Amino acid sequence: MERKSFGIRMEKILLAEVDDYAAEQEMTRSLAIEELVRSQLQWTTGKTLAQNQDQESGAAAAKWGRETAPMIAKHFGAVQIRPNVNEFEIDGSQIAIKTASKTNKKIGVYNTVRDRVTYIWGAFQQKDDSFDIYELTPKTWKDHAKKATPSSPNYGKLTFMDESTCRDHSCRKVGTLTLNLS
Repeated sequence: MERKSFGIRMEKILLAEVDDYAAEQEMTRSLAIEELVRSQLQWTTGKTLAQNQDQESGAAAAKWGRETAPMIAKHFGAVQIRPNVNEFEIDGSQIAIKTASKTNKKIGVYNTVRDRVTYIWGAFQQKDDSFDIYELTPKTWKDHAKKATPSSPNYGKLTFMDESTCRDHSCRKVGTLTLNLS
């Protein structure tokens, strides 16, 4: 998606609100303005506006996660609960394994999944193609995950977390794993 820059002037109090929103969502001021404009335009016009991930790239990412998570689970002896769902059982606990490629660095979990599993494993691919895997409780996820953008059809249903948030909140590191993904 091509981006263009431009200057904008706004009232101090409005800019403070934008900055508060950006801090709450842990994003830059520019991204906050873009998200807020996109959300308002969608609400006003009723049209879904283009976003960073389109349907095709989202489907490709989901497919990659459905292929990668079972390989990670197998390494640790976890058993998939049902096909095409990244939920597994290990040592009597139900886990959801969510993967982030080295170009994404963010995992997403639907609230319904978060609420039915014992742990969420975030598997973050590193530059050397290995995965650093962290274990989070649903409570830790709920307390520290970021909401989907208001313009997203999954707003209120889906939350996200990046690897640095896992590290910052002392999530247990399950391990580092290198997979043959070719």
